[in-house]
Amino acid sequence: MRFQYLVGQHCGRYGAKRIAHSLQDEGIKVNRKRIVKLMRTMDLYAKGARRAYKNYHKKHSNRACANVLQQDFTAEHWNKVWLGDITYVPTHEGYLYLAAFLDLHTRKIVGWSISSTMTERLVMDAFLQGFGKERPGLGLIVYTD
Repeated sequence: MRFQYLVGQHCGRYGAKRIAHSLQDEGIKVNRKRIVKLMRTMDLYAKGARRAYKNYHKKHSNRACANVLQQDFTAEHWNKVWLGDITYVPTHEGYLYLAAFLDLHTRKIVGWSISSTMTERLVMDAFLQGFGKERPGLGLIVYTD
């Protein structure tokens, strides 16, 4: 079949969309969905769409932690539950990103950090600032969305 040649000619890089466009350029009218079905029956996959990637989230189904708070946003003592969030602040030169951690009992900001880029470092700096100032004991619950 013609699309087998296209897949082989381009080292397996062509997916259904590119094959459909190539065939239409040659005057062969075919639907992309039909090409997808044919590729699946022939066990042909574009190199960019690996089968392992399609099942990526199924492998990591246990990543989410249990919801310990159960939407009960009250705390009996300070430094037992911290809430964390990131927001952005528009400026004339672009956006600034603000990460903050709040103690649920005292409603006090225990740590914050601001940066022009939203990276893991932004959140880590805010958390470490709060951890360094407050020195919470074991059992601290950090709740973020």
